[in-house]
Amino acid sequence: MGPHTTRFPPVEPKANTMKRITTILLSILAMLTVSGCSEDDADKVILLVDCSDYEPESGQTIYFDINTFTTDGARITNVDIESFDSENSSRFLVSIPADTEEFQYRYEYVVPAFHSNNMGVELTFTSHSSSDGIQTVTRKINVSAERVLAELTGIDIHSPASGLPDGFSLTTMQPLLTGTSDESEIDIYIPAGQDQNELARIFRTMTDVRFSRANNFNYASATAGSVSDAYTSSTVYNYVGNLETGDIILVGRGSEAVGVIKVAGIYDNAGSDEDRISFNIKVVE
Repeated sequence: MGPHTTRFPPVEPKANTMKRITTILLSILAMLTVSGCSEDDADKVILLVDCSDYEPESGQTIYFDINTFTTDGARITNVDIESFDSENSSRFLVSIPADTEEFQYRYEYVVPAFHSNNMGVELTFTSHSSSDGIQTVTRKINVSAERVLAELTGIDIHSPASGLPDGFSLTTMQPLLTGTSDESEIDIYIPAGQDQNELARIFRTMTDVRFSRANNFNYASATAGSVSDAYTSSTVYNYVGNLETGDIILVGRGSEAVGVIKVAGIYDNAGSDEDRISFNIKVVE
């Protein structure tokens, strides 16, 4: 038996190996060039959004500073804003018109009331350009527990026989004279009594305002959510009578809660000059 001989495959010349590596690298580079983004494919619209408070309370007003511009000389046409949360789902908020290459805007947002604490809300901003460019940015805020509503105190509405303000507007939050005011402004008023020297202990309305007495409602700790829940679950009327000091009155427009009133005092003295009902009010923002 002759000597054993091991045969190895021929060694590829070094030059050929380097050529093959170069070919592979060039192929990879070519693929990257084809699939990559050129300057022409770059974003036509740039959108920057800053938020004033990422952890607000319900009822708080926060703002978003919007700065958007184009990179191709086109004009920003509009910025759309939507919100999403687990209680209300998606809601379209506003479309802000624009007609300029660079657009700046401060958007004020009133944080809604929620039944749950620590509710996450996503606000989506979408900027559009005249060259069909589009850019979207989302900002998420975390809404903490509801705050107690602020109170407006010391409101007086008088007997109509007194010649003093005998009505109240929930729009302006000011007393008014029903005799010289438009009916659309007279949300609450005291009607004339059977005797002009007798104060009618009743609230009526000339608008779509509705009332519901709710003396078990926790006025001191009223929040937007608690007022809304109490109002929507109550039977409401276009008047509320037999008013007494300490009465709690839920107030709304149609099916939407506006606020809650606490009767602070009822004054029915001799004559009518000083006859009045005093109340405080907390308004859902």
